[in-house]
Amino acid sequence: MSSSSVSSKKSARKQREKKNDEAEWRTFIVALEQFKKDGTGSRIEDQLLKEFPLFHGKAPGGHPYPQAFTEGATDNEYCYIERVDDLVLLRRKLPSSRIISIDTCDFAMLNGGTGIAHLNMNIGDKRVEILKSVKEAEARKMLMDFEEISEMRAAPEFFAMYKSLGGSADEVEYRRRLESFFLHTLMSVLGYDAEICGLPPTATQDGKGYRFYASRSEAQRAFMEAEQVEYDEFRRIFDSVDMVHMEHTFHILVKRMG
Repeated sequence: MSSSSVSSKKSARKQREKKNDEAEWRTFIVALEQFKKDGTGSRIEDQLLKEFPLFHGKAPGGHPYPQAFTEGATDNEYCYIERVDDLVLLRRKLPSSRIISIDTCDFAMLNGGTGIAHLNMNIGDKRVEILKSVKEAEARKMLMDFEEISEMRAAPEFFAMYKSLGGSADEVEYRRRLESFFLHTLMSVLGYDAEICGLPPTATQDGKGYRFYASRSEAQRAFMEAEQVEYDEFRRIFDSVDMVHMEHTFHILVKRMG
């Protein structure tokens, strides 16, 4: 084989490689522009997540991955992806600063598969009956439609009071226990039962998860068992709420008297 023939083959191979590289680059640019537009066009995985942010400015309204933009979401309410230890979670931060999550099953839900949602949005709740397999669209809707119980809106104040009372739990754990506290005890404190709430007398909770108990002491015991805490911790949580409410009432009375 002549040297000119070898040289010609090398040149042809280089041209093919160059064309392939150019084609791959064009494909990449098209996919990147599509992802910038609406979040599609690319497989979601760790490698991509580590490159965020990819674009300057704010994300288009409703973009599923606002973290891909330097200035984040246009709206105050949005979902985002975060890896927490071994879990890849689709998350939303509520007005109270509590963060709710759905397990994407290691990105599977974000790439056409399914994830695992807790119907009560308490990812620490291990009961099988409150788990649901969900696709991405349903998961995002569940997160955005979730309404935090109104009692949690003052959670930052409750937590500050809890710490002043010697509480040792961090804020994440305290918020989890606080929500459980409200769900277990509120109905018994108000004196509500299933029938008063328009439910069958055999109902154990209402549509938002507030439990019905025969007495306050039964509600207290149920909460302590569910959260595996002693009476002292129950009392600190109770007082953290009660004392903040008392402060609010005092300030209202002072304003009215002034």
